[in-house]
Amino acid sequence: MEMRKKIAAVADAFCVVERYASITLFFSMLLLMFVQVFFRYVIHVSLAWSEELLRYLFIAVSFVGATVATRQRKHVEINFIGTLVTIVVKTADGRRRFLLITDVIAQTLCTGFCIYLAHMMYRYASDLARHSQLSVAMEMPMWWLGMVIVVSLALYAFHFFLNLLTTILNLVHFEKEEK
Repeated sequence: MEMRKKIAAVADAFCVVERYASITLFFSMLLLMFVQVFFRYVIHVSLAWSEELLRYLFIAVSFVGATVATRQRKHVEINFIGTLVTIVVKTADGRRRFLLITDVIAQTLCTGFCIYLAHMMYRYASDLARHSQLSVAMEMPMWWLGMVIVVSLALYAFHFFLNLLTTILNLVHFEKEEK
């Protein structure tokens, strides 16, 4: 039980930083929208860079916010296995064991997939930096946005891995209870 608390404490510490980052990004986006509307409809001057920055802030807040959902296991999922298990496996202990095992498999696949995506996105962001790719209106280096995605994907993998460890510990604890 002690190890699960330590894992939860580490994950929660990261989650607090991620939550504040996503809240900051979101309110920056909201403020920029109000500034954009004010300039367009009150001052009658359109800010060319504001729409582009809003798009990039939206991407960043989506990726950073999804790390929080990953930590809290509130990400969108299609859970048809849970429904099938209640039909096929008759005992509550058997269902719990089966669901824990499928959760281990799912968390392992998600961890690996996020590591792979982070690696591929890092290569892409490196190419953007190497070619000095700039955004159109703001002339911002595009690799910055790429690195936000890389860091977010690495955090997904981190949270999936911690969720995997927690699930394995729950499975081990369940197996000990049964004996």
